[in-house]
Amino acid sequence: MGGQRVKVLFVLSNLNEGGAQKVSVTLLRFLDRTIFEPHLVVIGESGVFEKDIPKDVPITFLRLKRVRQAHFPLLKEIYRIRPATVFATLGYVNLGVLMLRPFLPKGTRVVVREGAIVSSILNSSSVAPLWRTFYRRFYPRADQVICQSNFMRQDLKEAIGVTTANMTHIYNPVDVAAIDALSNEGENPFISHGQGPHVVTVGRLAKIKNYDNLVLRFRDLVSEKPDAHLWLLGTGPEQSALEELARAQGIASQVHFMGHQSNPYLWLKYADLFVLCSKSEGLPNALLEAVACRCPVISTVHPGGTGEIFANIGQSKRFVEALNWEPWWFERPETETRARLVSVHDLNRVVLQYQEVLR
Repeated sequence: MGGQRVKVLFVLSNLNEGGAQKVSVTLLRFLDRTIFEPHLVVIGESGVFEKDIPKDVPITFLRLKRVRQAHFPLLKEIYRIRPATVFATLGYVNLGVLMLRPFLPKGTRVVVREGAIVSSILNSSSVAPLWRTFYRRFYPRADQVICQSNFMRQDLKEAIGVTTANMTHIYNPVDVAAIDALSNEGENPFISHGQGPHVVTVGRLAKIKNYDNLVLRFRDLVSEKPDAHLWLLGTGPEQSALEELARAQGIASQVHFMGHQSNPYLWLKYADLFVLCSKSEGLPNALLEAVACRCPVISTVHPGGTGEIFANIGQSKRFVEALNWEPWWFERPETETRARLVSVHDLNRVVLQYQEVLR
């Protein structure tokens, strides 16, 4: 290309907290600037991740409420920027971009990253047949479909019926150096709340995260250990319902809603246990980061890539059927556990894998 950098246009629904946004921001930060010229279009509004976007990345906010409203504005931006590659993540955004494929400038590549276990989401949808049709029709238009886990790749093929040879698998990156630095910036956040145990979860307060089950099961831990506390780091539409559930269970004083935390690693470093109890997960970043913080981790069994994480780090026994608070859950992991995580999810390794796909 005669030394000319490759323009890559990232398309996000918003900059709110979420795994898709986190991975996209990480790529925007670490793509090799001698090779790439990244741009960003946000369909909706800004959010907590805007502060993490590098200064050299031009951002356009369309400020629209629905992806279906973004077709013409997004097409206009693509023609203005003229990227070599358009990169989108999250299924409904991916579908919106792929619908535009016939109208893109000639030679424009489209790479999409699936952000969820599609079959699990559609199982609770009244319009599942329509969405399956969309996936089957439009995903083969992508030059590359990136799946976060082998489970996700098989789910798209077998449960949804996506027939394309252009699916690849790239695990999510973990910036261990940054996590180590941030986890040392501050004091133990639990120090004024007794010995605990202190149980932490990190994520959007949404139904798919199944936090109502966590609150209910946490009552059992309080019965065994009256000084136990549960800390939920994140925001979302289910917060009021979860607060009411904690009150109804008589444990409101021990269930803490801490909102979005710019440095969750300090909490994970000092926590006695990180719990994941989602109904499904593509590849949970919070779990990866908890392992990087050397925090004991546990997850209830669910569809997605979580089981692959536990297998990769040699901790499959921590992928459990129910939250029954076994004493060994609170044991700190061996040094080898984090080393195995890094061998698969190292930031530089994963960024290089993405660069190969985006070039």
